Amino acid sequence: MKAAVLEHINKDLVIRELNIPELEYGQVLVQVKASGICGKQIGEIAGNYGEDKFLPHLLGHEGGGIVEQIGEGVTTVKGGDHVVMHWRKGIGIESAFPKYSTLEGKSVGAGLITTFNEYAVVSENRVTKIAEDVPFEVAALMGCAITTGFGVVFNEIQLKPYNSITVRGCGGVGLNVIQAAKLVGAYPIVAVDEKRRKLDMAADFGATRLFTSVSKEGNIETDFLVESYKGVFITDSHGRRESKGGETIPGKDIPMYLERLWRSNRIKIDELITHTFSLEEINIALEVVRSGSAGRCIIIM
Repeated sequence: MKAAVLEHINKDLVIRELNIPELEYGQVLVQVKASGICGKQIGEIAGNYGEDKFLPHLLGHEGGGIVEQIGEGVTTVKGGDHVVMHWRKGIGIESAFPKYSTLEGKSVGAGLITTFNEYAVVSENRVTKIAEDVPFEVAALMGCAITTGFGVVFNEIQLKPYNSITVRGCGGVGLNVIQAAKLVGAYPIVAVDEKRRKLDMAADFGATRLFTSVSKEGNIETDFLVESYKGVFITDSHGRRESKGGETIPGKDIPMYLERLWRSNRIKIDELITHTFSLEEINIALEVVRSGSAGRCIIIM
């Protein structure tokens, strides 16, 4: 298979041909059809999370694909199932980390889920079965962008009608915080971003007030400030108080969002996708994300 490999911090990813490892207990082989790019990967490439002891390794944590094969013990999915690939722990076995290798035999590491690769050996508890008519791009966004944004509003801060909310940073997660806030009747919904295009998108997703900000170069954090009669709550996606993926329960929340919101056209998903690229164009896609001009970039395998 082809995969985008992080070999050196602050360098381009390298497209390599890798051997697909044999499945171990609790592992699932997924043919990856689409992957999103999250700010977390930008941070990993930049070395923002400290020393990376696992180089070289694979990346990506939101995807949509088809199960090719299951390992011993797996019961929640079977071959042919369409699935969302997500970083939040779901139902099933938590497996060992897979061990990939180059054609020359050099080891390449990976976590319990990776999506910047044509095939992925994933832990059973990082995949959730979905209906076959769900587009893979939609499935990919259910792996992080939508579930994190909606989960922040529904689960973590439990936003109520007529609470106000300010969202600073209107990327993939921020836009989903905004549209979830609109769903629950929050007002006003304030969007803050340095990019005019992002503010225009925020207005389309439900923001009622727009402000331009100036941020530090390379800042990809999204902040949420909620005011209510109980006081002020502050969190952010990759900063001082980290959102835990919206406290999403994948096996419950992903089917609910798809069936109750996506099928009834109550949420915008296609509009979130501002750019699509091939796997070979991964470094171009990463630059678009770094520029701050994207809603969500999707890699189509």
